[in-house]
Amino acid sequence: MKVTEKWVQGTFRLNPNDEDIHRASKCHLKVVMDLRLWMLQICSMLSSLLWELIRAMVDWTEEHDIIFPGYTHLQRAQPLDWYHWILSHAMVLILDSKWLLEVQKQICVLP
Repeated sequence: MKVTEKWVQGTFRLNPNDEDIHRASKCHLKVVMDLRLWMLQICSMLSSLLWELIRAMVDWTEEHDIIFPGYTHLQRAQPLDWYHWILSHAMVLILDSKWLLEVQKQICVLP
């Protein structure tokens, strides 16, 4: 919620230690900025962990050649290659990583 909206709604709380209204507004904005900086760190960490997981999935599939039954409508269907099945999940994780980059762009907009 924007600081001006808080004033209009009467929910803006003044701290007795604030020198004036400018100081009170800056304190509210600092909290928002600190939260955004924390979120940037978390997005970077999550993205790194996603790529670590993706690399582990690829490495594991290269070491194991497994064929298993696929299912459709609760019935056995064509045989599936473990490599392709795991990599289909890795692709979703790659999209999640790209989504995190987009989130980071939005976070970087100043409050």
